[in-house]
Amino acid sequence: MLGIYGCALLRERGVPDVYVTDLDTRRFDIIERFGGKAVDASQVDSDLDSVRGQVDAVFEVAGVKELIPQGVSLLRPGGFYGLVGLVHPDSALGITAEQLIRKCITLRGFHNYSPDHLDAAVEFLARNVGKLPFEDLVGPPVDLTRLDEAFASARKRDEFRVSVCHGATGQ
Repeated sequence: MLGIYGCALLRERGVPDVYVTDLDTRRFDIIERFGGKAVDASQVDSDLDSVRGQVDAVFEVAGVKELIPQGVSLLRPGGFYGLVGLVHPDSALGITAEQLIRKCITLRGFHNYSPDHLDAAVEFLARNVGKLPFEDLVGPPVDLTRLDEAFASARKRDEFRVSVCHGATGQ
């Protein structure tokens, strides 16, 4: 969901074209409703060929290291690559220092956040409630006594996020 939120934030800040890659085509509708241009991750090379070498910034938020070289190829000289989702041990990048140097790419990792970031996130949500379909990102609440069902639903990826609460009457 970081990609969805990032897409909406970039669009709010005036970025005209925000491409969001995903292997799960079921997510394409929600990507577009949050202002992004959905691209099948398996088709990036062909679908984004027209912008190869022209993209200002790429943000990795999915934790899929295999997508890093594609992102590097899309960046313009002097472009920015932000790493967010690769917080796991199997995260060796398939790029060379030469690629970074010749394109003068800035590569930066991000981890955690400060209270100021949380304040900005809440302000963003408040500005955009009613404008963006946040309610479509979370499924109906599942009662805490049915936690096994909630985990099963999360594994199946039926919803973007599964909500759990005590005394839920949904489902």
